[in-house]
Amino acid sequence: MRRVIGSGTRTDAAFYFNVPHFDPSQGGTNHSQDQKQCTAVHEFGHGVGLTHVASGSSSVAPAGGVQAAPPTKPSICESVLSVDWALVPTTAELIAAAEAVVVGELGTNGIVRSQSSDGRFTHMAYEFTVTDVLRGQVAEGAVVPLAGVTLDATGCIAREADTEPMVPGGRYLAFIAPSPRGDGVYVAVGGPQGLFSVGADGTLVPLAPGAPTSVDFAGRRVSEIAARLSVEGS
Repeated sequence: MRRVIGSGTRTDAAFYFNVPHFDPSQGGTNHSQDQKQCTAVHEFGHGVGLTHVASGSSSVAPAGGVQAAPPTKPSICESVLSVDWALVPTTAELIAAAEAVVVGELGTNGIVRSQSSDGRFTHMAYEFTVTDVLRGQVAEGAVVPLAGVTLDATGCIAREADTEPMVPGGRYLAFIAPSPRGDGVYVAVGGPQGLFSVGADGTLVPLAPGAPTSVDFAGRRVSEIAARLSVEGS
């Protein structure tokens, strides 16, 4: 990338991509279309003045500013994480461990919480807009930062083994509690165990289908879970 600087301010930028690098027939790597797009977006970020959020990271942010991710809807990539979540054995314990059980939409504005020691993965918290409160004191309409999305070095969403990831723009039922870090971010109880995607008809799909509690929720509707929580909370 060539940068043209005037009076200390970047006034113009021209981008030159090494096309053979992306072309296996010319000795390059067989990158997916998503990876090519992520690379292009990354370089354009530098063109508007963003720097890496940390040494060795591929994420970019304003120099010296908050480590904020640009509002985007990342795609799911082939990277797989191996995470040892502390799963709760019963649904009753899942409910008891949650400060609130809510339904809402994961937004596209995110903040960087941490990075892996090798710099390959960035752990994010995205804005979660609460539309329905099934249990707990979180207000409907509240926007809370919800952790649980990890980006790989290309900026796409990494999968965790045997689970499905949350995706910005998706609708989810979540068993949430404040992060033990005390940073104002919410986390899902048991990680993916406490997260369920919500279909257009309100049907739930567990993000961790192998978790011991998922059988109690798979294929059920939000209205059924709300009724159950109301009975158990009375």
